[in-house]
Amino acid sequence: MKRLSMLASLLMVLCLQMAAQTWEDVKVGTSTRKTLTYVPKNVEKSPALVISLHGMNQDPEFQQKQTQWNALADTEGFIVTYPLGNNRMWDTSGMGDVKFVEAVMKDMELKHNVDKNRIYLSGFSMGSWLGYHCRSEEHTSELQSPCTIS
Repeated sequence: MKRLSMLASLLMVLCLQMAAQTWEDVKVGTSTRKTLTYVPKNVEKSPALVISLHGMNQDPEFQQKQTQWNALADTEGFIVTYPLGNNRMWDTSGMGDVKFVEAVMKDMELKHNVDKNRIYLSGFSMGSWLGYHCRSEEHTSELQSPCTIS
């Protein structure tokens, strides 16, 4: 009986976590892109946002498992989103994915009331290069929110 109760509890926790996680559409110009967003149950009124960018040939689910941002979001009350690169890659030479990151930021402000002064970029491999590209001198006029790259 104790095992059954433990299994039921574990299943309930997994279901609650999955319910807090959704694929969201983000409009970028004339196209629609996707981001996997995790909103914990105890989210702050005007929460911080972490945008976590995957590496080349990876995807948001892989990034989510590797970074474990969701567990920290649960304890600290912030939102985390994992954008999906086109063909699981990022445009680090043009402005296409910079515009996508900007659109994600604006979309999260509207949909989840995130604090635009507490938006942070985090990336792995090619994702970290996109984060650097977003914050380079020539592009900062478009990005008004202060972002930290980790």
